[in-house]
Amino acid sequence: MKFCPNCGAEVSDVAKFCPNCGFDLEGVESEPAAEENNNEPLIQPTPKQSVSEKMQEEFINGEPEEPVALEIEQSEGLNITRAELKKYAQTKLSGRFGEWFWSIFWSVIIITVITFLMMMPINRMMSGLFNIVEGAIYGGMYNSLGSNYYGNYGNYYSPYYSGASVFFWFIFFIAMWLLLFLAQALIRATFQWCAIYTLRDQKADGVKIFSYLFKHSKNRVLKANVMVAIFTFLWSLLFVIPGLVKTASYAMTNYLLEKHPTLDASDAITLSREIMDGYKLEYWILLASFSVWYIISGFTAFFSLGVNWMSFYVTPYATVTEIAFLDKVYNAYIEKQKALRAENAEVA
Repeated sequence: MKFCPNCGAEVSDVAKFCPNCGFDLEGVESEPAAEENNNEPLIQPTPKQSVSEKMQEEFINGEPEEPVALEIEQSEGLNITRAELKKYAQTKLSGRFGEWFWSIFWSVIIITVITFLMMMPINRMMSGLFNIVEGAIYGGMYNSLGSNYYGNYGNYYSPYYSGASVFFWFIFFIAMWLLLFLAQALIRATFQWCAIYTLRDQKADGVKIFSYLFKHSKNRVLKANVMVAIFTFLWSLLFVIPGLVKTASYAMTNYLLEKHPTLDASDAITLSREIMDGYKLEYWILLASFSVWYIISGFTAFFSLGVNWMSFYVTPYATVTEIAFLDKVYNAYIEKQKALRAENAEVA
């Protein structure tokens, strides 16, 4: 294909005259290929550089920059499902729920008695405060019988509800609250130790374990549980989520205290935080999977005049499953530490 040199119209290669202007094309010599390209558009797209040409250019100009590699460490899970953990716990508890009976029974008795003693001064304090306020408003006079009464209202003031009495009942309430707090800490540790012995195919004698913890290990176990409760409470002041996170972080404290008799309270808490790193969410999901059982247990207590008979089944089941999970996490941590030591030994 060529173009008319006179008008620039496109003409056939075999044409003798331009169909547009009639110019004689036979007397014109063919122009070089470079001149034929003059009729092409002045702006041409930049040709794309092929991959091979780009690589050649990089090697000519210098060594190409090394790309930064994305390095991600190896990670392995526990290789066991929640259903398998629960089935394992049920297998270990098969025919052995009776071992937990007295542990749960006496824990319910202890908590009930302390709670009753803690609630009793509340009524006394409220009545005392009411009488003090009423006396301050209406005044009173001392009668011949040694009692104060307020005008014509017929309300009698008794020293039983005096300011000193209110203060006494307040101190009594604080003492009972602290006693309940300490009892719950020891009971929780007792149940978790019972679960450990259940998994070891040993008798879960909660009464004996509670006595041992109170007499011989209270400096470790009681101190650790008090510290955990205080830390969790303080974190919970930052709203609910931090408290839940720390509850999972400290979950292995009692397990470690039983596993290592020489471990003190502070070291057990610190080690629990380290081991539970990466497993806190899984821990809470496991506990949440027992929600239906706890709801059923609550309905049972409501319709049986406060006696929670389902707790004799739910408490061992949930606690043994929890300890089985913590045992898996602990074993995974030990294997990881062994692998790191072996790797460091090879490097050295």
